[in-house]
Amino acid sequence: MAPTKGLPSSVSIEAKPYPFTFPPKHTALLVIDMQRDFISPGGFGEIQGGNLEAVQASVAPTKMLLEACRNAGLQIVHTREGHEPSLADCPSSKLVRQAAAPGNTQHMKVIGDRGEMGRLLVRGEYGHDIVDELQPLASEVVIDKPGKGSFWNTSIMHKLKARGITHLLVSGVTTECCFSTTIREANDRGFECCGITQSTAGYNASFKTASLDMICWSQGLFGFVAPLQPLLDALSPGQNVTNGVTTPPQTPPTWDGRLDIGSLAKAYKNGLSPLGVVNTLYDRIEKYDKTDPAVWIRRESREAVLQSARRVMEAFPDRRSLPPLFGIPFTVKDSIDVQGIETTTACPPLAFVATKSARCYQKVIEQGAIYLGKVNLDQLATGLSGCRSPYGVTHSVFSDEHISGGSSSGSCVSVGADLVSIRPFNRALVLTHPRPPFH
Repeated sequence: MAPTKGLPSSVSIEAKPYPFTFPPKHTALLVIDMQRDFISPGGFGEIQGGNLEAVQASVAPTKMLLEACRNAGLQIVHTREGHEPSLADCPSSKLVRQAAAPGNTQHMKVIGDRGEMGRLLVRGEYGHDIVDELQPLASEVVIDKPGKGSFWNTSIMHKLKARGITHLLVSGVTTECCFSTTIREANDRGFECCGITQSTAGYNASFKTASLDMICWSQGLFGFVAPLQPLLDALSPGQNVTNGVTTPPQTPPTWDGRLDIGSLAKAYKNGLSPLGVVNTLYDRIEKYDKTDPAVWIRRESREAVLQSARRVMEAFPDRRSLPPLFGIPFTVKDSIDVQGIETTTACPPLAFVATKSARCYQKVIEQGAIYLGKVNLDQLATGLSGCRSPYGVTHSVFSDEHISGGSSSGSCVSVGADLVSIRPFNRALVLTHPRPPFH
């Protein structure tokens, strides 16, 4: 849920067919396909026969909307239409239908062909990326979609629901295609949507007018349509205008020692250094070793983790644009591979040095998390007792007379004792609960 700044719990703006009311904490801005391939000369849109004047003119108002939503603390989601380099996710009908039209003299290049900005609508190419003026911040969600709509064959539904989003402000290109398709998809999935008139455009002015009219036709069949300025005015109480000048805090930023992601994220944005968190945790860990020495199988040294924290700080210097897991400390149980480090599964005869890190490890590292080490587990991760390990038996954080249990015993203790925030495994995260820190 976004920490909206200075806004009331509910905001209403002028719109068609009647005022659009949205809760800022549950509202996201959706910026559709503001890619070079659709906006810049020589891209896929121009090859389609599109007049670029309107879509290029929509960049400035979309930037105003984006900055207002950022300053107000709303969640931001960007989408990009494109395909895997192999085109395995591109239906043949999409690939050849237009080029196969009788007498075709326009569609001489199709998706995947090389254009002026690389292969057309192919992920990773220069033309596939978002224009410079609207580049996403590290903390914002980017959805790569293979179709016109944003919900088909993507993770956007999961990401919106995980953030508690119920309402969408929608902008982007083109109005007649991906913009309106996405609003219709979102409507079918229960989201309340409002398209922002000046922050969307297409290749044909009459198509834009018709598309917006259809959205709000019959008293809001698919959603709402609103002009930009009333929305900017409504968001202005939440804006944090600095005119480019920032003032250092007069006192060191405070941190209450909690390791839940929300508390740490807030503290980091207020200036807390990951270096201070690492040193605090290692003091805490060394103290907890006396309580339970069986938590760890392999722990990184304090200096190695401090160096990792420095790299994270260098990678993400802008505290206004931090990835979701910036500075979040984590462990993995020793059945998860980390490149260059031995994986034992608590069974030393079967140990090996991993040549590649597990994807779950890579994902949290990419989002700015800080790795502390590997923790104990039931041998081969197959048991439920947590007692079968040559590295010792961990006990409950609540009682040294009870086991922690489970094949992830060390992970449970490292999180439960507030030694780390999370421990990734497969497709999930074990998170800390908001309880007083360990002393």
